[in-house]
Amino acid sequence: WGGVQFQRGRQRRKAAHAAARAAKKAAAGRIGELGEQFPLLKVRLHAATAQVASPDAQKLVDAYADIDRVVGNAQARYSDLGNSASDPDRDGRTISEYTTVGQGYEGIVQLLDTVRVKVAALERNLQTIQRAAAQAPAKVAEAATALTRAASAIDGARSAGWKVHAAEGALAQAQVARDQAKAHL
Repeated sequence: WGGVQFQRGRQRRKAAHAAARAAKKAAAGRIGELGEQFPLLKVRLHAATAQVASPDAQKLVDAYADIDRVVGNAQARYSDLGNSASDPDRDGRTISEYTTVGQGYEGIVQLLDTVRVKVAALERNLQTIQRAAAQAPAKVAEAATALTRAASAIDGARSAGWKVHAAEGALAQAQVARDQAKAHL
């Protein structure tokens, strides 16, 4: 009976050891994956912030800074767990020690999973900005065509004897807005 209990305890310890090592490997994988995404994400962020108004750019920069801060914290936690005396790569720990360390690494994985969601949201925002920037010249050209048609319609209404001062004012404001948009292309 004692031999069976010893064997079962040994199997539970091996299982806890394997689970802790798997959690450490998963955390390392998440950190590596995010580390590979950051350089390209930062380049895309820089390009997008140059294309949007200052408050919108600041929101993007803040979102990136938040992601970077959380990843830095996760990396520090990972390093602390790896340097501790209860590193799961070391043999001879108790089930409780392996379980505690495994939970620490699982916490890092969960934290980095929330970062994945934040990165995906930032990526979507950057894609939206890139699409809008790509479509901007065509939209400005469409606006110029519409303003030309509106000017012709106003001239026709003036020729017919209608009062067009309000329409001319609106057209002038629209032309100023178009000119500003052209200047920002």
